[in-house]
Amino acid sequence: MKICVTRFNQDAWTIHIHKVITDALKKSGIFEKIESLNGYPEKNNFYDILIVCGIRSLFKDRVDLIRLKKNAGYICDMSDFDQDKRSTIEDLTFYFVPSKNPTNKFKFLPKPIEDNFLFPQHEKNKPMSVFVDHFGATNNGEIQVSRDALQKVFDEIKLCPFPIRVFYQHSTGIIENPIEPEYPLSGRKLDIKFLPFEEISKYYRKTHIFFPTHLETQGMLAQEIGLCGGLTVMQSWMYPQQSHDQFSKVVYSFNEKINWEALKNFMTQEQIEKNRKIVLKNCNFLKFQISLISHLKKIFN
Repeated sequence: MKICVTRFNQDAWTIHIHKVITDALKKSGIFEKIESLNGYPEKNNFYDILIVCGIRSLFKDRVDLIRLKKNAGYICDMSDFDQDKRSTIEDLTFYFVPSKNPTNKFKFLPKPIEDNFLFPQHEKNKPMSVFVDHFGATNNGEIQVSRDALQKVFDEIKLCPFPIRVFYQHSTGIIENPIEPEYPLSGRKLDIKFLPFEEISKYYRKTHIFFPTHLETQGMLAQEIGLCGGLTVMQSWMYPQQSHDQFSKVVYSFNEKINWEALKNFMTQEQIEKNRKIVLKNCNFLKFQISLISHLKKIFN
């Protein structure tokens, strides 16, 4: 069986899933040939299965569907949920937010986590470390609530009664102990400097407390930092309800104050290990690899 894994955009999550799927297939040693591309295959190349990485990339990225169809016997697309109606030429759609009643055309994959880089590595001679996510909004209606959520986190950090170290995902990279949040000059998109996972995971491993700042669908930062023993402190709307049991969390609202002393006392070495185990139970590379391969093997059986 010959498989091609490709992508048609430079979105950070698309790059990530492209790499994880390629690694999972190659490391399995099961398939005859695995080719990883950025864009269209050569016209004369034909694959049994073609996996297009990115959320509904066939629909959103202006892909030449007729050209692509000539390269593959079976095409796999991706979506956030199993109810995404944006269909084109795909034969199967992988989705990542758990569902109780998916249709036959949708196949669930666990979170594609590269867990070999994710483990606790907190520095005992440093203050408690806090990681703050960047501004984000998936549509114009979310802009203000996302701005308010990010400002809320910064306001609460200023009220912390003891020294902490803050890692902030700024457009220029990860900066330490910022004074104010960063927003796009206009619209909802903030261009973030891409950091290789090996580099950014160094900050995750040092993090005790993670603050999401916007609505996530494919975001995995809570799970990734959870694998490093970190605790997510969030508002309930920031992650899909179906994923809330995948990581250790504390939920607050806009009108609540953060109890910093309680968080500090809670984050014992024992709790750090517990936080990691919660994520490992639900999200790990092997779990993702087994599920992916199982779905692909069933295609021609």
